[in-house]
Amino acid sequence: MKRFWIVLVIGVLLLCGISCRDEDYMTDPGAGLDFSADTITFDTVFTTIGSTTKQLKIYNPHKQPIRISQIYLALGDNSYFRLNIDGDVTDRANDIEIPSKDSLFIFIEVTIDPLGVNNPMVINDSIVFVTNGNVQDVKLIAYGQDVHLINGELIETQTWSADKPYLIYNSMGVDSAHTLTIEAGAKLYFHEGSQLIVLGSLVVNGTRENPVIFRGDRLDEVLPDMPYDVIPDQWGGIVIYPYSEGNSLNYCHIRNAVIGLFMPGALGYDYQSEIVIKNAIIENSSYAGIYAFNAKITAFNCLIVNCGKYTFAGLTGGEYNLYHCTISNHFRFSGSPEPAVVLTNFVYYDDSLISHDLQNTRFINCIIEGQNPYQLQLAGKPENIFDYQFEHCLIEVSKDSIYADSTELFKDIIFEGDPKFKKIPSDDDPLSDRYIFDFSLDTLSPAKDTGTLEIITLFPELEFDIAGNSRLIDDGPDLGAYERIE
Repeated sequence: MKRFWIVLVIGVLLLCGISCRDEDYMTDPGAGLDFSADTITFDTVFTTIGSTTKQLKIYNPHKQPIRISQIYLALGDNSYFRLNIDGDVTDRANDIEIPSKDSLFIFIEVTIDPLGVNNPMVINDSIVFVTNGNVQDVKLIAYGQDVHLINGELIETQTWSADKPYLIYNSMGVDSAHTLTIEAGAKLYFHEGSQLIVLGSLVVNGTRENPVIFRGDRLDEVLPDMPYDVIPDQWGGIVIYPYSEGNSLNYCHIRNAVIGLFMPGALGYDYQSEIVIKNAIIENSSYAGIYAFNAKITAFNCLIVNCGKYTFAGLTGGEYNLYHCTISNHFRFSGSPEPAVVLTNFVYYDDSLISHDLQNTRFINCIIEGQNPYQLQLAGKPENIFDYQFEHCLIEVSKDSIYADSTELFKDIIFEGDPKFKKIPSDDDPLSDRYIFDFSLDTLSPAKDTGTLEIITLFPELEFDIAGNSRLIDDGPDLGAYERIE
């Protein structure tokens, strides 16, 4: 019996010895950690607004567990960065153990205080790891930008300059009888779901060299090499309400909204909102580029492209005059695109028919095309006026589908034509056709030199296209927003 207990004790001691040896931590000062990245970089972060969260993975590549005696931010309490270490929100941790061949996650965020600096600033720090006296670090870099923060405000008459960007949270409004004027070069960034709602007037004074930018506020990447800058559905869009007049957009770029420009109208009433748009690009909207109900829109030299459903929709009547515009839909994300141009003088709302006159509507020297062969839809009810005309346009549609025998309604039209847009190599950006086509014309385009000069005589500013090229230096103006220069 005594011999049994001796053997048992020896066995337990042997097991303990093996177990203890298995649990011995790596003590070699030269045994370091491996990291998923040596530098964590945040793209432009707006001051006072926290960043997206980035992650760092720390690996123990050794056959023994390792103990990290310290993890901390080099700048300590003065750091702009924040850490979440293996699930614990803390900027400093001690005695963190990583089993053999295992790993640990650290999540990093940054918030930058306003510094009164209008240009982007660089914020540096590092995460320091001390293991067996061996010091390693991972660098942290963030680019900060001071902004004007607009948070759910209803503003009165103001002028916004390009001194620093405007960041809109929780939408904003321009009060009735007041005007928001936006000067050349200004940039407006909208947080998810936010809109610019105009009850009064909106005046945008961009220039060719310094357009006004409307876009979402995500400046990072949704995936590697896939920036949010080309992803639709980033913000709500611009909304022009009924009664609103005196609106004008000149040289602006509206991108990646739900609806780029929404004019909801007052269903059943004759109140119309009005806007004049010149030299604008409206693109990559998840639902619609321009979506208008009984509105009055005049557009010169505009590019309206790549939308999830409607590209240009003038519904329930109104008055629409578009000259030298390119309206094209090659939407590459999820969606079920309607024809590039849809015009009606009615809509059904809550099972009721609502109709207004569609009158004085003209499309002249325009390109209307897309990814399927039916890019024009016209639907009118006889109860109201349905007055439209297309003149000197390229329209990708069958004549039979729109009853286009009338030369009064369709004058000098290229039907079922391919405009032959100039292509950019797709490996430059494979995410969106806006980056495959630049919507200027290739040398074999049937839209070359086929426009009418009469509209330029009527509107002399149309002598120059959206890029500033003259339409009067060859055999005739090209259709669409761009004039091809050989």
